[in-house]
Amino acid sequence: MQPAQCRVEGLVSGSVGQSDIFEQPAFAVFFELGAHDVVGSSFGGAVAVALLRTKAWQGPTLLLAQAAIHLATSPKSNRVTQAIFEAKAAAREAGTGEVPPHLRDAHYSGAASLGHGTDYRYPHDDPSGHVEQQYLPDEMVGRVFYDPTVHGREGRLRQWWPGHRDVGDPGDRDV
Repeated sequence: MQPAQCRVEGLVSGSVGQSDIFEQPAFAVFFELGAHDVVGSSFGGAVAVALLRTKAWQGPTLLLAQAAIHLATSPKSNRVTQAIFEAKAAAREAGTGEVPPHLRDAHYSGAASLGHGTDYRYPHDDPSGHVEQQYLPDEMVGRVFYDPTVHGREGRLRQWWPGHRDVGDPGDRDV
């Protein structure tokens, strides 16, 4: 936590550029905390906005100190970043593939005759909010890009995430 506080002092004292003061809290929470701490992610964005509006000397110091302490004491997760790299690698290896027919645009005449939108299951209509259907192109079926940690919200996601239903009731989606 002490290195984080030193960084805050550098930001506030003016030894780094003003743009860093606004960008660092928002970027840091998304990069460091990932999906496991959505409150922290929201907090980082709020700090960045508040810094733009704060005039008193105490404002930036207190805001940045709170953000730094939250970041320093939170479990870390880079699983969202890893998922992006995994998806990019899969697209390079296998290409982007074809969108499954049931996910294709079906609002125009003739779409049904092409099989577009046929057999699509709308997750919002399902009581669980999730339906089992193919979302990836055939070339990527079975690939897992996002693999949540056991920390915070990611741990709860892992309990019901398709392919990770090793704990708890898959119908209980209180995440």
